[in-house]
Amino acid sequence: MIREYSNRETYSGPFSLTPPKDLSKLVKLAETGVDVISFNPDVWNQDAFEKLCPGKAKIGKKGYDSALQAAKNIWGESNTVVQYLIGPWESNDDLLDGVKYHLDKGILVNLTTFYPSPKSSLKGTHPKSLSDLVYIYSNYGELVRQSGLFPNARRSILTSESANRSSVSNESSRGYIVPGDENYISDILNEV
Repeated sequence: MIREYSNRETYSGPFSLTPPKDLSKLVKLAETGVDVISFNPDVWNQDAFEKLCPGKAKIGKKGYDSALQAAKNIWGESNTVVQYLIGPWESNDDLLDGVKYHLDKGILVNLTTFYPSPKSSLKGTHPKSLSDLVYIYSNYGELVRQSGLFPNARRSILTSESANRSSVSNESSRGYIVPGDENYISDILNEV
């Protein structure tokens, strides 16, 4: 068992992997003691998904959805996570539609802010603006709270003790960033 070998009751994050072709393998993974799983297509918008993630697009949205549903059936609600990047390739509301889509199915969603790596083919692609990020994260947090999937046993969207670089997901889910904050932040920035 993983817990016995690691001498830990929980982990710093979920097991994040590519969906297996044979979804019955997920049962064997659960039997090892893994208690949280994540499948991350990274991009919600279908056209952008195909352009930005051609390898993942071969698995397809349906492949990810099937794996997420199978995982939820094994691990239960709030123990299956999907991750998306907040990037300029889709509208704020389109991404929030993706968040709601998964939450309605009992699957937690983690959002991570896109910023291109220096050697990435996306170098020079401008990330979302601060006001866009506040809008997305505040509305995202509201959707997560309404879903009833949070707070979970670990009190983290990533269902871990710490959300690492995605702490904004946890903070907005806890209500520290709420809809309307984008106006407040804009006012503060204009005063500087």
